[in-house]
Amino acid sequence: MVCEDVEQLDLLRKHRRDIATCLDTQKTCLLLMNSGVLTEWDRMVIEREESPTERAQTLLRILPTKGTNAFHAFREALKEQGQDNLAALLASDKVCKPVSNVARAVSHFYTSEDAKRVNQIMEGGKFVVVLSGITGSGKSQVTLWQAALFVERHPTAVVWRLDGHDKKSFLTDKQILLERLKENVPSDDSQVDTCVAKALDNRKTPVLLIIDDLDDGLFLSPELLKQREGSKILLITHRKRLQQPANVSIPDESYIPINGFLEDEAVDFLRMQLQQHPPDELQRLASKFSGLPLGLAAARSYLRHTKATVENYLTLLEKKGTKLEEKADKWMSQFYEKPELQQTGRNLFAALRMAVSKLDQQTKSMFQLTGYMDQSRIPIVVLKEDVNDSPAMRNMALNDLVMQVEDLSLGTVEGLDNDRVLSVHEVR
Repeated sequence: MVCEDVEQLDLLRKHRRDIATCLDTQKTCLLLMNSGVLTEWDRMVIEREESPTERAQTLLRILPTKGTNAFHAFREALKEQGQDNLAALLASDKVCKPVSNVARAVSHFYTSEDAKRVNQIMEGGKFVVVLSGITGSGKSQVTLWQAALFVERHPTAVVWRLDGHDKKSFLTDKQILLERLKENVPSDDSQVDTCVAKALDNRKTPVLLIIDDLDDGLFLSPELLKQREGSKILLITHRKRLQQPANVSIPDESYIPINGFLEDEAVDFLRMQLQQHPPDELQRLASKFSGLPLGLAAARSYLRHTKATVENYLTLLEKKGTKLEEKADKWMSQFYEKPELQQTGRNLFAALRMAVSKLDQQTKSMFQLTGYMDQSRIPIVVLKEDVNDSPAMRNMALNDLVMQVEDLSLGTVEGLDNDRVLSVHEVR
């Protein structure tokens, strides 16, 4: 008997290859036998095939001969096995393609320990995951890598990046998402989050919502962070902890610190394209950039194209000239297209300056003194000499320094009170 519903038959044909590569034929056959779709003879014919893919292909060839109910029973069998993404392929041709505005990770992406840890957590049960770390530590590229993996696992997914660096950009990206989902954009901006949540619910496919460059957690809402089966939300911030509205609660265990490459990873990353450079020079370069991928990627490209030595590059770096930054900007523009970086620069130096600019004036003045010191384990008591005030006010200024520098991921502080020591990135 031929399948009566032409649309269903077309869907089976269209997605035959995707389904066959992921199908557990043995479990599916048992479920379809229990629902009266397949016979024991059908199961034997399917099981005679040599490879899993061939068995799946045979099942998919038999299925259209079993009537319209067989199609629905097959979708239910997929859902029962937790393969909602495959079932969604057969739900309607209108939602068979992913909806995405996310680029792929850069071609030079390196799977670091940070990246592996994020992947492990994303495959786990956490719905909201926050990547927190200094500018240039690789948060955005890890996120793009995760976005690609999410689409591989969920071919019908919505994968959408919202620019969280200011309120206007954040709102605009949500409005564009509604348009892409073919939903009406409300004239009342306060209703946009509710409309986005409803549109994603109606689509009934997994969602990866990425909120990038989020500086102010007060932009978040319960509607935007609504939990859905098979879905995830990734927040990207340089803040150690985000301020949150009263009706939003992100647990501490959702935060994953992204610190850049370990020393061995940084040297390995450089060696991939700089094999002719001595290992000790590559180690010096890795140390100079504190393992931050954004700086290392630009440095590696410069050295590869100019055939300069690491010593020569480090000398140019110390001069703090703009030419090196301009070359880094030009190279980075191939891979990093965030519009908010057009004025500030895409390179690590400019990005760090932007982060430092967020410190209050007194803290910034104290922090800038670290540029004349060894970057690791600076006794913070020496920094209070920059404060012309009473001892009590000097101590308060030090406390503000600790809070702001750690909050913006510009450094780490160990110890207590006058024994506190500050470690900052060397390139600053």
